[in-house]
Amino acid sequence: MLKRYLYKFKELELREKILVLFVFSIPFERIPSLDVGGITLKLSLFLGTALIFINLKDIKLNSNKLLEKKLLILPALLLVYSLLSILWAQDSPAWLKANLNLGFVVAIFYSLSLSSKKNLQLILNTIFASTLVVIGFGFFQWFGDLVGLPADLTGIREQYDAIRLGLPRMHSVLLEPLYFSLFLLLPLGLSLADRKNDLFKSFYFRLGFTSLIYLSILLSLARGAIVASAVMGLVAFFYNFSELKKLFNVDIITRLCAAALVIILVFIGAVSLLGKKGIDEDNNYSKGIGTITGHLKSIRPWGNEKDAKDENSLNSRDEARSEALNLIKRDLRTDLFGVGAGQYGANLDPKQDSNATSNFVGLDVWVQFGLVGLAILTFFGLSLVFGAKLNKPISIGLVLYLIGFAIQSITFGQLAILHLWVGMALLTLVNND
Repeated sequence: MLKRYLYKFKELELREKILVLFVFSIPFERIPSLDVGGITLKLSLFLGTALIFINLKDIKLNSNKLLEKKLLILPALLLVYSLLSILWAQDSPAWLKANLNLGFVVAIFYSLSLSSKKNLQLILNTIFASTLVVIGFGFFQWFGDLVGLPADLTGIREQYDAIRLGLPRMHSVLLEPLYFSLFLLLPLGLSLADRKNDLFKSFYFRLGFTSLIYLSILLSLARGAIVASAVMGLVAFFYNFSELKKLFNVDIITRLCAAALVIILVFIGAVSLLGKKGIDEDNNYSKGIGTITGHLKSIRPWGNEKDAKDENSLNSRDEARSEALNLIKRDLRTDLFGVGAGQYGANLDPKQDSNATSNFVGLDVWVQFGLVGLAILTFFGLSLVFGAKLNKPISIGLVLYLIGFAIQSITFGQLAILHLWVGMALLTLVNND
């Protein structure tokens, strides 16, 4: 399969090769990357910029779709509104940084949504390939940290290692377990919706791929993603029910149960033998499986965990939300128009840097862009969901992803998440017949 994929890659045109490399690089946000002047330089940034310029011709040729499908104007409208917020912004560098991030993902959205549909299958295959690589490194990181490999080799961050927590929290090449699990919701949605195995060609490969994603999300201990993936799985069960009835029989069920039992026993054995006690003063969990159950019980959706290097920690999530709500209630102008792009931290007392967040995407958008910006984004998202083609598994899969993303969005505050805008672009591309 890999050889066939590499052979097809060699046969692609330059533009298609850049597209494949860009999509493949999406989850690689921390490894490899380089921080320069507060900006993280990533592979996806360079490849995405190249893709935008290469696709300018297609965007211009297909710009009539913006007039035919007026809702496609909404992302551009949000960006224009964000740029106008310089008129009342207090922190100009933070405003610039926020608009560079938003401008990049919006440009990626148009670059993909107004491009040719012939690349759709290529994009999906690349997402699956990238997912397998990221998960593969994630398991190497998880087991490697358990057996004592150095962090320089496993790439695990100190606050997520086994010494502190008893078991490592998988985050692979991404910055945090939260963002690792958030990315996995995209391939998970596509996999769950592929009820006739049109994308994977094999039920067993699809089942194994889906199982790997669920296990990875569990080992990340990202509670929001665990809830989101469970909801996605429940919706997908009813969606796939008619096909599942045709497929399953006693022999298949017996084989699957036996395979699942072996995996569970190996996993429990590894955790019990290699798991540590953990040294976190506030979260001193039981060794073994108790590390997972204790950690899940202790993580509050509204509260931050302590950083290993900072015993005082940052404000908890519920406190951050209270501060955000207080800003919104400050006056009618803030409620309606927001404090400006990237200005959340500048309006707190005491002031914080541009990375300050309420840890809730909806609240962050409301604070920065007011009800005007929140209405634009909400209306656009709902138009994509309700405009989805229910007879197309890809469309259903992307809707499942957006549902999962919305559920997990109560645990973080960033809107400029690259795979979110790629997912919305793909859904737009599928819906535009």
